[in-house]
Amino acid sequence: QAVFDRELLKLHARAMVTTAMAIPLLVMVLTVAGLIIGVGINMVVWALVTTTCYAGLAYIARKVDRTELADLKPENVRRAFLIGHFVTGLGWAYFAWLDCQECQVDQFVTLKAVMLLLVIAATAIIASGLNGALTATTVLPVGVLAAAVALSPVLQPVDAIMAALLVIALPFFGYVARHLQSSTVMLLSFRSEKDGLIAELETAKAMSDEARR
Repeated sequence: QAVFDRELLKLHARAMVTTAMAIPLLVMVLTVAGLIIGVGINMVVWALVTTTCYAGLAYIARKVDRTELADLKPENVRRAFLIGHFVTGLGWAYFAWLDCQECQVDQFVTLKAVMLLLVIAATAIIASGLNGALTATTVLPVGVLAAAVALSPVLQPVDAIMAALLVIALPFFGYVARHLQSSTVMLLSFRSEKDGLIAELETAKAMSDEARR
């Protein structure tokens, strides 16, 4: 896998660029829904913070995507990406901590848990090319939601169940992300072998032509 580090980082960058609007659109939809049910100005502040975080991650991805493969420094690029994913996780941690005493829905925590589950699934698929991206993005929000449920004056069983489901979902989607990355590495390996065979065939053809001459 180390041989394909640069290719994986480029693929990750391309995935982040092509899906740059997916999560911000989800944030906008959640913001509108939050304003409708009465969360208030905190929802708008969260949307601005989270959208800015994802804009920073998209900037890193676009910069990497435009860099030549040979010029990439894997350790620096990986560090920059992980920091970017962690910052987006801070935005979702803010979302997990949001409270709404005047909301028109009773299961506000459950709704937040469902949204975080969608974010975990989307991150596992989109960011599967980078080891640690899922952990950097989602561990803090899940921990914050679990802490909010545990510290709630009145513990609702459904809230506790949803928090536990999120905790269980993390290793599961981590496994999915690792499996997707392994499949990508296998495809890169097959492509490398194919390129090698083509080069050997071209060399053999050139030698054959030279022998005939």
